[in-house]
Amino acid sequence: MNDITTTATAWLLRHARDLSRPDALKQCTDYLVGHHDVSEDTAGHVALQALASLESVNQRSWIDIDACTSHLVVIRRQGKPPIAFTLTDLMRLHRRHGSRTQRSSLH
Repeated sequence: MNDITTTATAWLLRHARDLSRPDALKQCTDYLVGHHDVSEDTAGHVALQALASLESVNQRSWIDIDACTSHLVVIRRQGKPPIAFTLTDLMRLHRRHGSRTQRSSLH
């Protein structure tokens, strides 16, 4: 983990517990922009990566980066068949649940 990712992870562990996901990402992004020499886009991306890492603790599934492409995401699950999402699948999920998956820091 690099310094800014460590900082983002620590910030989220300290401050995000009582915040909604979008508020936690926004405030973490703002903190990183204010305390590191990075753009809002970079800070938002780092904040989201840190949140994803924290959310995946104790998960028994993972994204198989080697099987993914720019149009396919493959999720491996311990002892179960993989799940594959095409870009069309993901966009359909976003349209159906957009308000829960939307975030302001990546444009």
